[in-house]
Amino acid sequence: MNKRRILFIISILMGILLLDTAFGLGMDYLSSKAKGGDTFNNHYINKCLNDSIVVFGSSRANHHYDTSILEEEFGITAYNAGIDGNGIILAYAFLNNILARGEKPHIVIYDLLPDFDLYDNADRQAALNKIRPYYNASGMKEIIDDIDDKEYFKLHLASYRYNSIFIQIISDAISPRQTVVKGYKPLDGSITDKFISNEDDASRPVDPVKVKYLRRFIGLCEKENIKCVFVTSPYYHKVKDTQLYRRLLKEHSSKQDLLYLNFINDSSFTGQDSLFVDPSHMNRLGAGKFTRLLIDSLKAKNIVGPVD
Repeated sequence: MNKRRILFIISILMGILLLDTAFGLGMDYLSSKAKGGDTFNNHYINKCLNDSIVVFGSSRANHHYDTSILEEEFGITAYNAGIDGNGIILAYAFLNNILARGEKPHIVIYDLLPDFDLYDNADRQAALNKIRPYYNASGMKEIIDDIDDKEYFKLHLASYRYNSIFIQIISDAISPRQTVVKGYKPLDGSITDKFISNEDDASRPVDPVKVKYLRRFIGLCEKENIKCVFVTSPYYHKVKDTQLYRRLLKEHSSKQDLLYLNFINDSSFTGQDSLFVDPSHMNRLGAGKFTRLLIDSLKAKNIVGPVD
């Protein structure tokens, strides 16, 4: 291969890298200018959030905790960082990013979903999709390697980091379909389909990566003196309650008083058609009622206001 051809190939590769870099910078810029949607939400959580109360968890967190009521009752700012289809791995990554910026919530609420936050399922990949744009933030490499040890080096290419979300980023920057208000996304309507799976949790394997990041999430809150509250919000159906989660939380906390509030079979919600849109998710009315019930419980436990 002659020298001219080598120089030509090098020039092509450099051009591709420059285009890739420009693409990444463009996506970062548009993300910062997002007017709504998931792009705004993700950017705010990872780059801007400085609220006193932060709610983490899955879609049940996102739809069940009305931040306007939390702010009104406690007199401090609140943000709902619950993300559909995601659990403890993403919550740890986001909390880590918030703390790495020098911000520190006073109260962290995690909605613990019994059949989602412990057992093996597909949300590892969902978490990866959300943290790809922040791959070079402090602590992200280990999280990414725990999910997929072949992923990190590919993330140096912006075209790979953004290949599944660049259309959404552009849309959210120009004309988002949904405006995010303090992270909370209420659901409207009432339940029609009451089917619930009968899968036996006891037969499913525990995901060691989730256990690891549950332990780290608790440890990070304890290290930073953040009041950490685990909550299981109501279900439509009465379900078999389990002490496994309470035991697991105690096993991975150095403190004996880690607060876990379990409303899974609360009689004021179970079977109430007017409060749910499906067996797992409450509607706007149910979320408001539950948020107020939670506030009463937090006040009774003196989980109110900033840490001194």
